[in-house]
Amino acid sequence: MAAASFPPHKYIAHFILCGAAAASVGVVLALVRLYLGWFYVCDRLCSPTVFYEESGWYDGQTWTKPQEILNRDRLIVAYEIKPILRRLQFTFAALAGMYVIGTIVWHLF
Repeated sequence: MAAASFPPHKYIAHFILCGAAAASVGVVLALVRLYLGWFYVCDRLCSPTVFYEESGWYDGQTWTKPQEILNRDRLIVAYEIKPILRRLQFTFAALAGMYVIGTIVWHLF
């Protein structure tokens, strides 16, 4: 797509930026999926009550965690899951910064 839109011998900057932006779409989608999955795990572990279904939508139950299990789960969140979420947020910020820099370079050339 980038080579068809911008011939590399004429528009090298646009060719590279378009190719890089298209290549990073898959990375962004994978990161969003990872972030949403870990956020769901974090939410379930931090919650004092957990909703679950035994065999179908009609017989859902709510389980209230005992205090010791709630404390254990919150320690797991604090020491194992929050660092993963912070790394993913940092990666999102880095990708957003690269998009901004790419946009600036695009308008300069």
